[in-house]
Amino acid sequence: MSLDNFIIKHSINDVDFIKMDTQGTELSILKGCTENALKMTIGLKLEVSFIEIYENTALFRDVDGFLYDNGFRLMDILRVYWKLKDYYDYIGKGQLTGGDALYFKDIDIFYKELSELDKNQYNKNFYVNKIYKGILLFVFYNMFDYAFTITKKGFELGYLTNIEFENISKEIKNLSKCGSIKKKMWYKKTFNWFDKQLQR
Repeated sequence: MSLDNFIIKHSINDVDFIKMDTQGTELSILKGCTENALKMTIGLKLEVSFIEIYENTALFRDVDGFLYDNGFRLMDILRVYWKLKDYYDYIGKGQLTGGDALYFKDIDIFYKELSELDKNQYNKNFYVNKIYKGILLFVFYNMFDYAFTITKKGFELGYLTNIEFENISKEIKNLSKCGSIKKKMWYKKTFNWFDKQLQR
């Protein structure tokens, strides 16, 4: 069953983030979610390979090309290195073989797809909440520039009010001075703040 069909079968109305580690079958799964899941998704984190670890599996270049064509941009890779078994007891990384790749949807494409949603199916709160979730994901992964830009664009397009724009921008700028929110007391505070906005 494709991911799109799974979403329809289980009446899942929205997808914000997809995390995937399926031992080399990520691309085939992604190809089964272009009509619903990927159009709703803001970000993905998935395992990628630069060398063929499993037989007949897609490599990074294939996955990256597919995701790029579907509006996603590579943001970061947590790299994995291997050393050859004949001699590995040395100081050095070895060969870059793969890693966990983080992708986010291009902000202009995100808003274009948001505007194309059926207005009869989704109310205004859905659109605003989707933007808040995007902001939160960018903040979580320390992409504060993207968090600010998606906020600014949301205000310019009329999704966010001036007060919302000012409050969120201030919060983002405060958080950005802390570096990684995962290492600070800001972590809980951040999620509590955004959760409060989403519960409006």
